[in-house]
Amino acid sequence: MRQRTVVVAPRLMDPMLLQMTREACALAGADCHDWAAPARLDALTGSAALALGVLPAGARRIPGDLAAVVTEQLPGLPLLLVAEEPLVRPVISMQDGRVTLLEAPSSAARLASCLRALLAEATPSPADQSGWWRAVDPGAVAVAGAATATSPTTVARREYRKGRCWIGVLERGGAGERRAADPAAEPGPAAWLRTSAAVAAVITTSPGAPPPEADDQAGAPLMIQLDVSAERSDWILRPPRAGGALVLFSAQRFPAFSDLGRPSASNDNGVRRLAAAAGDIVVALMPGDVVPDLGDVLAALGTEAGASGAPLLDALEPRVRDAAGPSCCVVIEAQ
Repeated sequence: MRQRTVVVAPRLMDPMLLQMTREACALAGADCHDWAAPARLDALTGSAALALGVLPAGARRIPGDLAAVVTEQLPGLPLLLVAEEPLVRPVISMQDGRVTLLEAPSSAARLASCLRALLAEATPSPADQSGWWRAVDPGAVAVAGAATATSPTTVARREYRKGRCWIGVLERGGAGERRAADPAAEPGPAAWLRTSAAVAAVITTSPGAPPPEADDQAGAPLMIQLDVSAERSDWILRPPRAGGALVLFSAQRFPAFSDLGRPSASNDNGVRRLAAAAGDIVVALMPGDVVPDLGDVLAALGTEAGASGAPLLDALEPRVRDAAGPSCCVVIEAQ
C-alpha cells in the first residue's frame, strides 16, 4: 500500500500536541510532513492524504493558511482541526466529511484512531461501481500478517471511508476464498458493499453477488444501510437470521449497547429504521458466536465519547482470526 502523508501545520500547536501528532501518524502508518506557509506542497501531490492543524479557542473560521492548502495548493484535501476548546461532540464532521473538528485528544492512540478513520481507502465512485462489490478482494493480502485471504488461519481486513461514514471489514475464509481453495467446500460468510448512494452492507453465504435491490435482501443473513442526507441520517437494519449478531453501540446513547438481533414487533419483515447520530457504531457478525463477549469488547472501549470504529476493529480482529470456522465482521461508524 502506498504510504500516506499527513501535512501538519505546527504553527499553533503546543509542543505536547505536536509530539502527540507525530506519534499518532506513526501509529496510523502515515508519514508526518511539517509545513508552514508560504511553502509549496507540489511535491506531495498524490501522496498527501490529510491536512492537520489547530483551531484556536474562540475561532469560528478555518485558519487562512490551512484553508489555502486544501483549496488552492491541494484542492479537496481533507482537513482535521484539533480544537482548543470543548465541542458539543468529541468529533464533528462537516462538509460531507471534508472537514473534521476534534476535541483535544487525551493520547496519541486516540488521535491515531481518528487519523485512521480519515485515512481509510475511499469507496469506488458511482461511475466506477454502481452495484454491489466485494468488500474484501478474494486475493487480497491480510493486513495483519502475512499470507493471503485464502488462508484459513489469516484474516483479510479492509477499511473504507465515504463522506461521514467509516466502514471496517474482517473476513476469515469467506465465500469466494473457501471455494477457490476447495470447490466442494460450503461457502463461508462474505461481506458485500454498495456505496453509490446510501452506504449499504450485507453478509451473505452465497458465492455470487447479492441481487440489485438493497431493500429486500431476503437471502442475506445480515443487512445494514446508512442513509445520509442534509436533513437527517437513518439506519436501516435487518435483524440477522439464526446464527448472526447485530448490535448498535454509542457512548453518547443510553444504553450504550443495544442488541438488534431480535425482529421488530412493529414490522413483519423485521427491518428497523433508527435515527442515526454521530458516534453510532453498528457491528454485524456472522456467525454471531465468533465474539461471544461482544458486549464486554464494546464496554472495554470505555464511556469515552470519542470511542470509534478503528480500535473496535482492532479488538475484534484476533477473535475473528481465532474463530473455529469461516467468519465475517462488518463495522460501520456514523461520524
